[in-house]
Amino acid sequence: MGTFLENLAPFALLLILLGGLAIGFQREALRHHRARTADRQASSFVWRA
Repeated sequence: MGTFLENLAPFALLLILLGGLAIGFQREALRHHRARTADRQASSFVWRA
């Protein structure tokens, strides 16, 4: 059983790493999207004024 876990460990580590990258990428994309919508709202506000 120990060898099975030892063989599984690198795959688990890789999965965790990929998951962290995916979460970080999504968070970054969401931040950019929020910034873009905020810019659009600000420009439309200026356009009206």
